[in-house]
Amino acid sequence: MDKSWTKITNKINPKFMKGAIAFAEMAKGYVDSEGRTHCPCKSFLNVRKHAPDVVCNHIIHHGFQQSYKICTFHGESRQQNEINNEHDESDNESDDGVDALLGDAFHVGAETEGVDDNDEAESYNRSSNPNVDKLFAHREKPLFPGCDTFSLLRFILRLMHVKVTCKMTNVSMDMILKLLSEAFKNTIIPKSHYEAKKYLRTLGLGYESIHACKNDCALFWKENLELQSCPVCGASRWVDHKMRQKKIPTKVLRYFSITSRLKRLYASRYTTKDMQWHAHNMSKEDGVLRYPADGKAWKHFDTIYPDFAKEPRNVRLGLASDGFNPFGTMSTSYSMWPVVLTLYNMPPWKSMIDASFMMALLIPGKDSPGKDIDVYLRPLVD
Repeated sequence: MDKSWTKITNKINPKFMKGAIAFAEMAKGYVDSEGRTHCPCKSFLNVRKHAPDVVCNHIIHHGFQQSYKICTFHGESRQQNEINNEHDESDNESDDGVDALLGDAFHVGAETEGVDDNDEAESYNRSSNPNVDKLFAHREKPLFPGCDTFSLLRFILRLMHVKVTCKMTNVSMDMILKLLSEAFKNTIIPKSHYEAKKYLRTLGLGYESIHACKNDCALFWKENLELQSCPVCGASRWVDHKMRQKKIPTKVLRYFSITSRLKRLYASRYTTKDMQWHAHNMSKEDGVLRYPADGKAWKHFDTIYPDFAKEPRNVRLGLASDGFNPFGTMSTSYSMWPVVLTLYNMPPWKSMIDASFMMALLIPGKDSPGKDIDVYLRPLVD
């Protein structure tokens, strides 16, 4: 340490000093090319960088940033920390959390005691969807006679998780499922990726296909559902191929319903607390912006709609959209526009990871929808 340490007064708590020195020693392993590291003191909040000795001095004089519990700037992985915490919480859960998942989603089991039968979440009850009984039956049914490791439901969930994690194609999944069904004759494994997705749609993992005008004028939805041509420009709803027996729509909007997903976030014991984080973890320091809830826009909205602001479970969303070419460099004549929602209710280290982003719409078309994007946003707004 340099000579600046001699200026520290005797009022400093020795235990606090030891912690600051230990942190500075640890931070030396995470410096940039100029030998500086992020300073987590209350004055700089990891925005400025200094030498480890200066960082230690700042922590002693100004105090440590209280909200900096996971040291992502100094080597600690937030994702790994969350994974470890989730594993610790689920040690006492059975069946890889499948029992807890179904119990929370459909209000069955001991955890549902005290739930009002007239509550809005009644739509998650088993009686509201006959396919739910099938899920519960397959939760107990072994994958094959004598198998005590996997049930059919757990196997499909694990297999789909592997597909997403490893970024496997639908074709590869079809080949794997076909091979497994041929190899194990006594199982009831889905024979294709489509069958597996259809099976899991009971959990709300599906989407709605909505036909659209090729000129982005209107959707063939609700009052326009039975129309064969656009009510605005008169363009045909279908691709003009006389040789085809089956009609093909010119454009198809994919809408991923957010209502069921938002209900599921509040139904799960693991995410219901996170959905109220913004109301119970507001910054206590005026003029410090650490989260959208600290901003003037958020507070201005609360003053305009005080009844909305009083309920911490009310959902606050951020919306973003941008075009991309799903075919990479193979084709430059096609553009797909996803509409993604961000949950501002949740803490930033959870709301800003890809697993928390909510895909709401997939807008197709060769060109950008431009100002006509409001036509495609209608299902989401509704």
